[in-house]
Amino acid sequence: MALFFVFLIGMGISFAVHDTSSTVIVVKIWRL
Repeated sequence: MALFFVFLIGMGISFAVHDTSSTVIVVKIWRL
């Protein structure tokens, strides 16, 4: 059960990092 929570937390962090990085990429494209 603990491993499941660790997995969920890891997925949430990876999604957050992916969202922020993609947002930065979009901002860079818009500034070009």
